[in-house]
Amino acid sequence: MKKDNKLVKFTMFVLLITIVAIVLVVGTYAKYTSDASGSSTATVAKWQIKANGTDITVDDATIAFNLFETINDTGNTAVETDVINNKIAPGTSGKFELNIENLSEVTAEYSIDFVLTNTSNIPIEFSTDGTTWTTTLDTINSTSNLTAGTGTDTVTVQWRWVFNGNDGTDTTLGTVAQTAPAKVTVTTTLTATQVD
Repeated sequence: MKKDNKLVKFTMFVLLITIVAIVLVVGTYAKYTSDASGSSTATVAKWQIKANGTDITVDDATIAFNLFETINDTGNTAVETDVINNKIAPGTSGKFELNIENLSEVTAEYSIDFVLTNTSNIPIEFSTDGTTWTTTLDTINSTSNLTAGTGTDTVTVQWRWVFNGNDGTDTTLGTVAQTAPAKVTVTTTLTATQVD
């Protein structure tokens, strides 16, 4: 019977140890626990500038504008009827526009550089306000800022060939045009840069 009693005591001891172990293990699960995680994503801002509808951020982009799109009588908005279409002569005038749009998601600054090629010295004048006239385009060059996403600007350049100018020079240009018409060309470079 002593053997049975030892077995009972041993069993009771094992049960007691098991109960204590369970209580200790359960105690480790009965505490406050918290955890958290997070993430952050950044997206690159879009860069897109258009001039007269052409995206200049594309390689080899060419801005379309027509210097002599509308040829009018000087000082008059009526279409020129005394000179053949697409030709200039004393007394003609007109204008061209560059419409710049900032579709970027950053503010941008743009600059426009005009270059005049007038090897025959046609007495043509340029203005941005219709009051101050110049024979070069250096003073017409402009710089401005455009707000991100919504900024637009229009640069208008007016031109004219004064009717009451130097008759001798004008006549010579017209006479030479019989075989080798003189030409005037305006090229423009638009540069856009992000504003910090």
